Amino acid sequence: MAAQSPTLDQLINWLDAYIEKVAAAKLDQTAALLRIVRIDLVVRAKGISEDELEVFLFAVESGQRVADYIAPTELKKHHRKAAGLATDH
Repeated sequence: MAAQSPTLDQLINWLDAYIEKVAAAKLDQTAALLRIVRIDLVVRAKGISEDELEVFLFAVESGQRVADYIAPTELKKHHRKAAGLATDH
């Protein structure tokens, strides 16, 4: 019987350990790249859509607090407006 594939959570945990080792070796650029991979795995593990991630990043980049918005659709509307997209969605 073949071994079961590791879950995304296991991969994230393994990656955390490697990021620590790479950072300790002062390989800052490599550690940064591994952190990007970690973000991708977390997004997949949590089922976050690309659209949801983009809106969240917009909030962070623009200095807004996601908690200030009662409804995610309101934040999405601000994101679409800032991006020059139609806001009727």
